[in-house]
Amino acid sequence: MSDRTSTALLLTINFVLIVAPIVPLAFAWRTWGRTQPPSTWRKRTALASLIAESIAALAMPVLMLALETRTWARWIDRIEVDTMGYAALTGMAASLIAIPLAAFAWGRIRWLTLSAGLLTLALCFVAAMSMSF
Repeated sequence: MSDRTSTALLLTINFVLIVAPIVPLAFAWRTWGRTQPPSTWRKRTALASLIAESIAALAMPVLMLALETRTWARWIDRIEVDTMGYAALTGMAASLIAIPLAAFAWGRIRWLTLSAGLLTLALCFVAAMSMSF
């Protein structure tokens, strides 16, 4: 494989991994707005879970944006390394909050939020383990 092909393949895989938690989360938000919950506390718990998971799902795009700007501007190197670390740890923390809350949601929202949360947690964990703090 040439360098150009392998770079395109890696960028495609990277994009798919970044977007993967956002897709089920978008369907969960749509379902949350359209369906009636069995009780009020389940609707509030699902809302808290969706908000926390939305914050967590934004961690990987912020991390990749920080990686891209790090190559453009070398003079802000230390700030970017801190930003990447905070993005990965914030995503992990928000996912760890969202996953138990999602267990108390109802129906399709529960499974979509749980799948997005577990995927985000795994991606942020791998990103945090690959960084040097």
